[in-house]
Amino acid sequence: MIRTISVRKNEKTPLNTTKSYKVANVHVTPTSTCIMPLEATGGHRALRHKDFNGVNDFCLVYLKPDSGAKYIKKCDRYQRVFQSGIEICNNRYHAFGASNSQLRESSYWFIRAKSREEAHEKRQKFGDFSR
Repeated sequence: MIRTISVRKNEKTPLNTTKSYKVANVHVTPTSTCIMPLEATGGHRALRHKDFNGVNDFCLVYLKPDSGAKYIKKCDRYQRVFQSGIEICNNRYHAFGASNSQLRESSYWFIRAKSREEAHEKRQKFGDFSR
């Protein structure tokens, strides 16, 4: 995204405020899990965190209805994805977090981790969000 900011009254300078990242993208439906092509995203501050390996440690997971269905319904597959994670190319990814806008779109950040506990430890590197 390129924004223009005013430096002087009639002078404008372009400012690149966001960097685009291509991340793994997975669609989960009640009957299938589909690995999709890499998706360009504005990113998440975790992608830039020094303790992680950028886009290689993350994927975006979208909960989708089966074709023909209009709404996402609660199902065991969705619950298993959040409890057990998703495996992509011999790497396991666990739920990491989501913004309010992502929740409305039923999309979630997942992080490469061997267990939910390891994913929780990685999440703690960002501080306390309970306040």
